Amino acid sequence: MHDSTTSLAKLWIVTGKGGVGKSTVSASLALAMAKKGLKVLLVETHGLGHVASFWGQKKASYEVTPLAKSLPGSLDHISITPDGALKEYLVAQLKLPLLYNTLFKNRYVRKFLDAAPGLAELLTIGKVYSMVVEPEAWDQVSHDLIILDAPATGHGLSLLKVPQVVKEAVRGGPLLSKANQILSMLEDHERTQLFLVSLAEEMPVS
Repeated sequence: MHDSTTSLAKLWIVTGKGGVGKSTVSASLALAMAKKGLKVLLVETHGLGHVASFWGQKKASYEVTPLAKSLPGSLDHISITPDGALKEYLVAQLKLPLLYNTLFKNRYVRKFLDAAPGLAELLTIGKVYSMVVEPEAWDQVSHDLIILDAPATGHGLSLLKVPQVVKEAVRGGPLLSKANQILSMLEDHERTQLFLVSLAEEMPVS
């Protein structure tokens, strides 16, 4: 790692109103840091692959996928889906692949999960937390820098607020513990930095 990058926060969150070039900024930051010698992971949500398409990737994947070669560092990509995060948690942490395959593929259970407020956001930000703080526990490749191309401002704020919502709603147990851990990461400026992308126009900055 280059000396000038050793004190960087490990998680960069990039957000802004739709159409302001948020994904372009995320991709540019990721490429610039990979050129400095860092192992960079570029993260999208909801199964989207806008950033990955800049490198000719036609389909986004929940698996970590290399984007560019012949760099001093490395540049990988992942697109998080709530279903993927839920399955990974049940299989890797609870050792219950059969539970996922039988229960969570039931259409009535699926309707309940899809309607549960904030669940998709909690699973998504929980996956980000695991990649930043505990990749080894999930058999994941460790990266020097993780850049989250977050949803546009409204949905992006919901994603970042959901751990606080859980903290206020849950009195105890593993869910509260995980929400506190995620909040600690998001509020720690030595681990997390937020980049707001806008244009010098009235609507994007309003």
